[in-house]
Amino acid sequence: PADTMSGAYDVIVTNSGGTGSCTTKYYCTIDGSDPREQTIINSDTSVVIQGGDFGNPADVAVVIDKNIPAVEQTKVDTANAVKYSNMKLRANLGAWTYNVATSISNISIYPSTATINPNKEVTLSVSFAGFGITDSYVKNSLRIVTLNGSRWEVVSGTQTVNETTETVSVAVPHFSIFRLAQLVSPASNLDGVVVFPNPLDFSTSVRNTVKFTGLTLDPLINIYTLSGELVRTLEPDSASLYNDGASGRAEWDGKNTAGELVQRGMYVYLVKDDAGRKKVGKIVIR
Repeated sequence: PADTMSGAYDVIVTNSGGTGSCTTKYYCTIDGSDPREQTIINSDTSVVIQGGDFGNPADVAVVIDKNIPAVEQTKVDTANAVKYSNMKLRANLGAWTYNVATSISNISIYPSTATINPNKEVTLSVSFAGFGITDSYVKNSLRIVTLNGSRWEVVSGTQTVNETTETVSVAVPHFSIFRLAQLVSPASNLDGVVVFPNPLDFSTSVRNTVKFTGLTLDPLINIYTLSGELVRTLEPDSASLYNDGASGRAEWDGKNTAGELVQRGMYVYLVKDDAGRKKVGKIVIR
């Protein structure tokens, strides 16, 4: 049909008596000789194609499917269980969390023998507009990742984050399964640890927390009174909103192990990591 977007469509065929029917796939292809730019969109994912991008054959259907095939879903589940040193699959900033897992899409070509021509790339964009992300740091740390075997990998090349259109874009030389993740970059040592705001009032600080940045992988953070009594331990845990062990960031909500907000005064923090490095400092609570 004219003006139908490239993709796969279910066609239901029913006999004239209405006693039987079947469903088959109809693939709407792109005219390989058409020099115009074309965009294929499904939900939060889009692919921009230029004339001459494909070969063997040149006329193809680009399919963006939000449903992952069962055989691939097993690989996705395995990849989701991996702890990565350069990314987080659940985007967050402290207790602010964003379920970017729903950005996953399976992008394929029909027929499967078709390829993107050498020295050609198509532009893939994934929108994060529906996740309610308002913080610029989180937006600019989002990246498109692709499934390689049973692991997620950041798509190579320059990725562009557009805060106005709320999209992440990158040129890709082939199709696969893609989704958004949050890029993280833990420090190589504890020399640059910064704790802020300090002094602070937990009732007025953003997210009601004190923030730690410049942390290494898997930092253990202990908070003590000046007399040496342990107040709280923030253990590295990928499921934790306060110390995920990977992002180089952590937060303390001012509560002790009993869940009670601590009193005003001065406290000591001790950061230790698996390499034996340590960082000690003080936090003043007003």
